[in-house]
Amino acid sequence: PFGLRCSGWPGLVLVPLLGCVCMYTAYLLGRILEVSPLVRSYADIAMMVFGRTGNTVVSTFFFMELVLGLTGFLILGGDNLQAMSGLPRHVCYCMTAVLVFPLCLITEFKQIAVISVLGVLTNVAILALMMWLWVSDADDAGSASASAPSEHFHGWWHSL
Repeated sequence: PFGLRCSGWPGLVLVPLLGCVCMYTAYLLGRILEVSPLVRSYADIAMMVFGRTGNTVVSTFFFMELVLGLTGFLILGGDNLQAMSGLPRHVCYCMTAVLVFPLCLITEFKQIAVISVLGVLTNVAILALMMWLWVSDADDAGSASASAPSEHFHGWWHSL
């Protein structure tokens, strides 16, 4: 309901559509890797397709994405750590940097894949925990038996 509230009804169409685009992109990347096993990065693919200019453009965009993404993770991690611990903000930013920095040094795709699988398993565990809490806390608002008020489903949804 919260995701629907934020994205509106177009979100119900966009999420599956973007999932299909990602699936097709993965299919194309697999085909490229089958054709040329020497390809190791997106910059190599851009070099094959667009030449030196494509390699430079893709490398620049990926570098900017990595720097900006890392900056976002540091800010989010530092702010959340500060909110949970009460430590000074700059200490939390430094602690987050110490935790995140070793991940930037990974160059092997196999190690990145293992970390990616751990991220997926973490999300599945969080979802399972949320579902368990939703079912087990029967007296709390927002549980399976005592629904919380919502802006989208006014009073008529109980009749469903």
